[in-house]
Amino acid sequence: MFDSKKASVAARNFLKRFGTNAPAEAKRRAQEMQLFGRAEGYATWMLILEEVKALLTNDTEETMH
Repeated sequence: MFDSKKASVAARNFLKRFGTNAPAEAKRRAQEMQLFGRAEGYATWMLILEEVKALLTNDTEETMH
């Protein structure tokens, strides 16, 4: 099972690779998994997507302070 620690690491790597496009790319990958009936893959990408969004939000908040 894909846990939150793995999702956090994956999200950080994803952000390094895709920058501000990371949320859209993660969402696209989640949708692909859903389209092909891969429920576990879909759930994994949704975890990564949420973590990417949280990281971007935290970065924005830190920049504002």
